[in-house]
Amino acid sequence: FRHRLMVWDAVLIAAGIYVIWYLIAGGDDLQDRYVFPEPMDVVVGWMLIALVLEVARRATGWIMPAVAIAFLLYGFHGDWLPPPWRHQGYDAERLIPHLTITLEGIFGTAVDVSASLIVLFTIYGAILQASGAGKFFVDFSFALTGGKPVDVVLEATGHPPSITDALPVLKREGVLVVAGIHAAPLSLPLTVFVRNRHQLRASHGSEPRTWERVIALLAREPEAYRPMITHRLPLDRGLEGFELARQRAASKVILIP
Repeated sequence: FRHRLMVWDAVLIAAGIYVIWYLIAGGDDLQDRYVFPEPMDVVVGWMLIALVLEVARRATGWIMPAVAIAFLLYGFHGDWLPPPWRHQGYDAERLIPHLTITLEGIFGTAVDVSASLIVLFTIYGAILQASGAGKFFVDFSFALTGGKPVDVVLEATGHPPSITDALPVLKREGVLVVAGIHAAPLSLPLTVFVRNRHQLRASHGSEPRTWERVIALLAREPEAYRPMITHRLPLDRGLEGFELARQRAASKVILIP
Protein backbone atom coordinates (compact mmCIF):
# COMPACT_ATOMS: atom_id res chain seq x y z
CA PHE A 1 0.00 0.00 0.00
CA ARG A 2 3.01 2.30 0.29
CA HIS A 3 2.90 3.65 -3.27
CA ARG A 4 -0.87 3.58 -3.86
CA LEU A 5 -3.60 6.00 -2.81
CA MET A 6 -6.01 3.94 -0.73
CA VAL A 7 -9.52 4.77 0.46
CA TRP A 8 -8.35 5.64 3.97
CA ASP A 9 -5.75 7.99 2.49
CA ALA A 10 -8.50 9.90 0.70
CA VAL A 11 -10.51 10.01 3.94
CA LEU A 12 -7.53 11.45 5.82
CA ILE A 13 -6.93 14.04 3.09
CA ALA A 14 -10.58 15.11 3.21
CA ALA A 15 -10.45 15.29 7.01
CA GLY A 16 -7.32 17.43 6.86
CA ILE A 17 -8.91 19.85 4.39
CA TYR A 18 -12.02 20.11 6.54
CA VAL A 19 -10.05 20.76 9.73
CA ILE A 20 -7.98 23.53 8.14
CA TRP A 21 -11.12 25.08 6.61
CA TYR A 22 -12.88 24.98 9.99
CA LEU A 23 -9.99 26.73 11.77
CA ILE A 24 -9.65 29.40 9.08
CA ALA A 25 -13.40 30.00 8.79
CA GLY A 26 -13.70 30.24 12.57
CA GLY A 27 -11.30 33.17 12.63
CA ASP A 28 -11.41 35.51 15.61
CA ASP A 29 -14.65 34.01 16.92
CA LEU A 30 -12.95 30.64 17.29
CA GLN A 31 -9.98 32.23 19.06
CA ASP A 32 -12.26 34.14 21.44
CA ARG A 33 -14.27 31.11 22.57
CA TYR A 34 -11.43 28.65 23.15
CA VAL A 35 -12.00 28.98 26.92
CA PHE A 36 -15.64 27.92 26.48
CA PRO A 37 -15.54 25.86 23.27
CA GLU A 38 -18.51 24.55 21.39
CA PRO A 39 -18.85 20.76 21.02
CA MET A 40 -17.79 20.92 17.36
CA ASP A 41 -14.63 22.81 18.33
CA VAL A 42 -13.59 19.88 20.50
CA VAL A 43 -14.45 17.33 17.80
CA VAL A 44 -12.38 19.19 15.20
CA GLY A 45 -9.57 19.49 17.74
CA TRP A 46 -9.55 15.73 18.24
CA MET A 47 -9.47 15.29 14.46
CA LEU A 48 -6.48 17.62 14.13
CA ILE A 49 -4.54 15.81 16.87
CA ALA A 50 -5.30 12.43 15.29
CA LEU A 51 -4.13 13.68 11.88
CA VAL A 52 -0.90 15.08 13.32
CA LEU A 53 -0.18 11.79 15.09
CA GLU A 54 -0.85 9.83 11.90
CA VAL A 55 1.44 12.10 9.86
CA ALA A 56 4.16 11.68 12.50
CA ARG A 57 3.71 7.90 12.43
CA ARG A 58 4.03 7.74 8.66
CA ALA A 59 7.05 10.03 8.63
CA THR A 60 9.04 8.75 11.63
CA GLY A 61 7.47 5.53 12.87
CA TRP A 62 5.69 4.83 16.16
CA ILE A 63 8.15 6.34 18.65
CA MET A 64 7.25 10.02 18.26
CA PRO A 65 3.45 9.45 18.24
CA ALA A 66 3.80 7.21 21.30
CA VAL A 67 5.67 9.94 23.18
CA ALA A 68 3.05 12.52 22.15
CA ILE A 69 0.20 10.22 23.26
CA ALA A 70 1.96 9.67 26.60
CA PHE A 71 2.13 13.42 27.24
CA LEU A 72 -1.49 13.81 26.12
CA LEU A 73 -2.57 11.16 28.64
CA TYR A 74 -0.49 12.94 31.27
CA GLY A 75 -2.49 16.11 30.62
CA PHE A 76 -5.77 14.24 31.10
CA HIS A 77 -4.81 12.00 34.02
CA GLY A 78 -2.10 13.86 35.91
CA ASP A 79 -4.20 13.47 39.08
CA TRP A 80 -3.50 9.74 39.01
CA LEU A 81 0.24 10.19 39.53
CA PRO A 82 2.17 10.69 42.77
CA PRO A 83 4.07 13.91 43.56
CA PRO A 84 6.03 15.64 42.12
CA TRP A 85 4.42 14.67 38.78
CA ARG A 86 0.87 15.04 40.06
CA HIS A 87 -1.44 17.81 38.84
CA GLN A 88 -5.18 18.35 38.89
CA GLY A 89 -5.83 16.84 35.46
CA TYR A 90 -7.78 18.52 32.66
CA ASP A 91 -10.82 17.54 30.67
CA ALA A 92 -11.13 17.58 26.88
CA GLU A 93 -13.02 20.90 26.85
CA ARG A 94 -10.00 22.54 28.49
CA LEU A 95 -7.04 20.70 26.97
CA ILE A 96 -8.05 20.05 23.35
CA PRO A 97 -8.87 23.69 22.41
CA HIS A 98 -5.66 24.81 24.11
CA LEU A 99 -3.65 22.43 21.92
CA THR A 100 -5.47 23.09 18.66
CA ILE A 101 -6.75 26.69 18.73
CA THR A 102 -4.24 28.74 20.73
CA LEU A 103 -0.69 29.61 19.70
CA GLU A 104 0.67 27.52 22.58
CA GLY A 105 -0.25 24.20 20.99
CA ILE A 106 0.14 22.64 17.55
CA PHE A 107 0.17 25.99 15.74
CA GLY A 108 2.85 27.39 18.04
CA THR A 109 6.43 28.57 17.75
CA ALA A 110 7.71 25.35 16.16
CA VAL A 111 5.26 25.56 13.25
CA ASP A 112 5.86 29.30 12.90
CA VAL A 113 9.63 28.85 12.61
CA SER A 114 9.24 25.85 10.29
CA ALA A 115 6.84 27.67 7.98
CA SER A 116 8.81 30.91 7.83
CA LEU A 117 12.49 29.93 8.08
CA ILE A 118 13.27 26.21 7.96
CA VAL A 119 11.10 25.65 4.88
CA LEU A 120 13.32 28.05 2.92
CA PHE A 121 16.43 25.95 3.61
CA THR A 122 14.50 22.75 2.93
CA ILE A 123 13.28 24.00 -0.46
CA TYR A 124 16.76 25.27 -1.28
CA GLY A 125 18.29 21.89 -0.45
CA ALA A 126 15.65 20.05 -2.48
CA ILE A 127 16.36 22.28 -5.50
CA LEU A 128 20.09 21.62 -5.20
CA GLN A 129 19.48 17.90 -4.93
CA ALA A 130 17.14 17.80 -7.93
CA SER A 131 19.28 20.04 -10.15
CA GLY A 132 22.64 18.43 -9.39
CA ALA A 133 24.05 21.73 -8.15
CA GLY A 134 25.48 19.98 -5.09
CA LYS A 135 28.12 18.31 -7.25
CA PHE A 136 29.20 21.74 -8.46
CA PHE A 137 30.00 22.84 -4.90
CA VAL A 138 32.07 19.70 -4.33
CA ASP A 139 33.97 20.11 -7.60
CA PHE A 140 34.51 23.78 -6.85
CA SER A 141 36.00 22.99 -3.44
CA PHE A 142 38.35 20.46 -5.07
CA ALA A 143 39.44 23.13 -7.55
CA LEU A 144 40.15 25.65 -4.79
CA THR A 145 42.30 23.21 -2.83
CA GLY A 146 44.03 21.75 -5.85
CA GLY A 147 42.57 18.35 -5.04
CA LYS A 148 44.52 18.19 -1.76
CA PRO A 149 42.79 17.00 1.41
CA VAL A 150 41.88 19.55 4.09
CA ASP A 151 41.52 19.48 7.88
CA VAL A 152 37.97 20.82 8.12
CA VAL A 153 34.97 20.81 5.77
CA LEU A 154 32.00 23.05 6.56
CA GLU A 155 28.77 21.89 4.89
CA ALA A 156 25.98 24.49 4.69
CA THR A 157 24.30 23.60 1.39
CA GLY A 158 21.29 21.67 2.70
CA HIS A 159 22.11 19.07 0.03
CA PRO A 160 22.56 15.64 1.71
CA PRO A 161 24.79 14.01 -0.98
CA SER A 162 27.28 16.85 -0.60
CA ILE A 163 28.13 15.51 2.86
CA THR A 164 29.24 12.11 1.57
CA ASP A 165 30.90 13.74 -1.44
CA ALA A 166 32.93 15.90 0.93
CA LEU A 167 34.53 12.96 2.74
CA PRO A 168 37.26 12.41 0.09
CA VAL A 169 38.29 16.04 0.62
CA LEU A 170 38.99 15.43 4.32
CA LYS A 171 42.36 14.42 5.66
CA ARG A 172 42.64 11.49 8.02
CA GLU A 173 41.20 12.58 11.40
CA GLY A 174 39.58 15.57 9.66
CA VAL A 175 36.42 17.25 10.93
CA LEU A 176 33.17 17.51 8.98
CA VAL A 177 30.95 20.32 10.34
CA VAL A 178 27.31 20.08 9.23
CA ALA A 179 25.38 23.35 9.34
CA GLY A 180 22.76 22.82 6.63
CA ILE A 181 19.09 21.90 7.07
CA HIS A 182 18.39 19.00 4.74
CA ALA A 183 15.35 17.97 2.75
CA ALA A 184 16.20 14.25 2.79
CA PRO A 185 17.86 11.71 5.11
CA LEU A 186 21.63 11.35 5.14
CA SER A 187 23.37 8.07 4.22
CA LEU A 188 26.84 8.13 5.75
CA PRO A 189 29.48 5.52 4.70
CA LEU A 190 30.42 4.51 8.24
CA THR A 191 33.22 2.16 7.21
CA VAL A 192 35.14 4.92 5.43
CA PHE A 193 34.25 7.36 8.17
CA VAL A 194 35.59 5.15 10.97
CA ARG A 195 38.71 3.97 9.13
CA ASN A 196 39.79 7.54 8.44
CA ARG A 197 38.92 8.64 11.99
CA HIS A 198 36.77 11.45 10.72
CA GLN A 199 34.72 13.54 13.14
CA LEU A 200 31.16 14.70 12.52
CA ARG A 201 29.99 17.84 14.28
CA ALA A 202 26.85 19.98 14.16
CA SER A 203 27.04 23.75 14.36
CA HIS A 204 23.54 24.40 15.71
CA GLY A 205 23.07 25.52 19.31
CA SER A 206 23.55 28.73 21.24
CA GLU A 207 26.71 29.41 23.20
CA PRO A 208 26.47 30.39 26.90
CA ARG A 209 27.38 33.98 26.12
CA THR A 210 24.29 34.21 23.90
CA TRP A 211 22.04 33.48 26.87
CA GLU A 212 23.98 35.99 28.97
CA ARG A 213 23.20 38.64 26.36
CA VAL A 214 19.49 37.70 26.40
CA ILE A 215 19.32 37.98 30.19
CA ALA A 216 21.13 41.32 30.05
CA LEU A 217 18.59 42.55 27.47
CA LEU A 218 15.68 41.57 29.70
CA ALA A 219 17.29 43.37 32.64
CA ARG A 220 18.10 46.46 30.58
CA GLU A 221 14.64 46.95 29.05
CA PRO A 222 12.07 45.59 31.54
CA GLU A 223 9.48 48.18 30.50
CA ALA A 224 9.25 46.63 27.04
CA TYR A 225 7.81 43.45 28.54
CA ARG A 226 5.40 45.01 31.04
CA PRO A 227 2.41 44.97 28.60
CA MET A 228 2.55 41.16 28.70
CA ILE A 229 1.73 41.17 32.44
CA THR A 230 -2.00 41.41 33.19
CA HIS A 231 -1.92 41.01 36.99
CA ARG A 232 0.54 42.08 39.70
CA LEU A 233 0.09 40.57 43.14
CA PRO A 234 2.14 40.54 46.37
CA LEU A 235 3.92 37.31 47.13
CA ASP A 236 1.58 36.44 50.00
CA ARG A 237 -1.28 36.29 47.45
CA GLY A 238 0.56 33.77 45.32
CA LEU A 239 -2.20 31.15 45.54
CA GLU A 240 -4.65 33.70 44.19
CA GLY A 241 -2.33 34.32 41.25
CA PHE A 242 -2.12 30.61 40.47
CA GLU A 243 -5.90 30.37 40.63
CA LEU A 244 -6.24 33.26 38.17
CA ALA A 245 -3.91 31.45 35.78
CA ARG A 246 -5.73 28.16 36.26
CA GLN A 247 -9.08 29.76 35.45
CA ARG A 248 -7.53 31.58 32.47
CA ALA A 249 -8.57 34.90 33.96
CA ALA A 250 -5.04 36.21 33.48
CA SER A 251 -2.43 36.05 30.74
CA LYS A 252 0.72 36.62 32.82
CA VAL A 253 0.83 37.07 36.61
CA ILE A 254 3.85 38.55 38.38
CA LEU A 255 4.33 37.97 42.12
CA ILE A 256 6.14 40.85 43.83
CA PRO A 257 8.13 40.10 47.04
